[in-house]
Amino acid sequence: MVPMKMDDAAYSFLSFSGIPSFSFGFIQTIQPYQYLGTAEDTQDKLYVVTNGQISIRAVAAAQVAGQMALRLTHDHLLRLDVDRYTKSLGAVIYKLRQRKSQLQASANLTLNWMASAHGDFSRAARDLMTDIQNSDLNDVAMCRLINNRIMEVEHNFLSPYVSPKEYPFRHIFFGSGEHTLQALIDHLNLLLTNPKGFNSDLLRNQFALATWTIQGSANALSGDVWEIDNEV
Repeated sequence: MVPMKMDDAAYSFLSFSGIPSFSFGFIQTIQPYQYLGTAEDTQDKLYVVTNGQISIRAVAAAQVAGQMALRLTHDHLLRLDVDRYTKSLGAVIYKLRQRKSQLQASANLTLNWMASAHGDFSRAARDLMTDIQNSDLNDVAMCRLINNRIMEVEHNFLSPYVSPKEYPFRHIFFGSGEHTLQALIDHLNLLLTNPKGFNSDLLRNQFALATWTIQGSANALSGDVWEIDNEV
């Protein structure tokens, strides 16, 4: 398993639409398929590279897709591990905490608000797991409520503060652009690699928008308090 890349088939679903997604395929560990994306990517070339096993591999891919479809229709809850995002956010904050003195000196920033948003997200993730454990998973209405909360997490990691026209891939983890968490870290690193390219106003803007996006996702994961109370 590897992180999703821009040329993956499911990339736009995740980073543009905020739909939990992943893609799968066959790779050659010894010699990568050199014709991909070129005019020479023909069925004959693929036949040679796969040693005549195109049909066998197509069946295997169909079986994997079938298992995925069965799982999605059989299980009552979406299998999205939201706690993984808690760990990913923690890793980002850890990197920023190592540079907190530079944050303070260059942009007069502290990690208090972002750490608070991370804490809210972490608590909301734990509360969701508690709700799942205490819920009747045969109750269709309850499962729908929980699934809506899970889906909203991914969707709310799409930054609402940038234009989809200028930055179509708005996901702060998997997208591309100045709104992403990686862009925030890279910009801070300019203090070491290229101080003249550093912009304190831009950093403050990146920091604020990232914090608000994380907080929004935490709020979405918590769900509508009134609806939860009514279900209880």
